Amino acid sequence: MVDLGLIDSVLAQASSDLRKAKSEAEVCEDRLAAATARRDALAWAREADEELKGIEAKAEVIGELEEEVTSLSSCLDEAKAARGILAGLEEKGVRLDCLVEKAKELDGLEREVENLELLTTEISASVMALGVVKEGIAKVDGELARVKECPMCGGRL
Repeated sequence: MVDLGLIDSVLAQASSDLRKAKSEAEVCEDRLAAATARRDALAWAREADEELKGIEAKAEVIGELEEEVTSLSSCLDEAKAARGILAGLEEKGVRLDCLVEKAKELDGLEREVENLELLTTEISASVMALGVVKEGIAKVDGELARVKECPMCGGRL
């Protein structure tokens, strides 16, 4: 003998469980889509971190170049002074080939100092950009710190 009432109640429970499982699956899919969209929206953070590392390396080079510029500026001042002395000696008819060669070398150094000053300006602009990138990273870090658990499984991050 078959108990049709039992079969009906089992089928009804199975149908209810199936609807509930489908509903939970839809919620999970929505959460997954939201989490994927958030991950994609924050994808720039990795690239920004790499750029930040590059800018930090450039900032270190800036420090070294600034020291070199200071040294070259001192040499340039000495060259200008030597040039003035040379001009006075030539007016008096004294021929000092050695000082002429030094003045030529100093002209080259002067061009190098100008090039270094241009480079310093470019690096300073990069340092400014570094500040903007650091602000962006701080914002991302703040957003990441607020995410305490996985929206899909509820696990702690």
